[in-house]
Amino acid sequence: MVGAVKPGGVLIFLMLAAAAPGGAAAGEIVVGPQGDDAAAGTAGKPLRTVGAALARAEAGSVISLMAGVYRERVKIARGGAEGRPLVIRAAAGAVVEIEGGTGELEEGDEPLISVEPGVSWLRLEGLGV
Repeated sequence: MVGAVKPGGVLIFLMLAAAAPGGAAAGEIVVGPQGDDAAAGTAGKPLRTVGAALARAEAGSVISLMAGVYRERVKIARGGAEGRPLVIRAAAGAVVEIEGGTGELEEGDEPLISVEPGVSWLRLEGLGV
């Protein structure tokens, strides 16, 4: 339990969840091209798709992508919050590429990474497209 004082002197207590749905805390969610979307989302048991990680993520989550090629279109429907951005990044030292479904782009295709209107507090780091 964490206590915080609001302007005006009202004391508010917040319960911090130990884990989010699917077993991942509002901390790191790990994704790897050889993972499984039913896995825990840890370094030892990574998810397979960025989409699955986004479905589990909440404000303050960091989605770390292991090295490899991700053949999916990534639609980001929600972000983070002030002071708790949603971060999608390449894991330390990893070369990460997002190539879409087939690896080939044609005129009229959906973007590889799209951000829905109104999404804020989002940070992308070290991704190749």
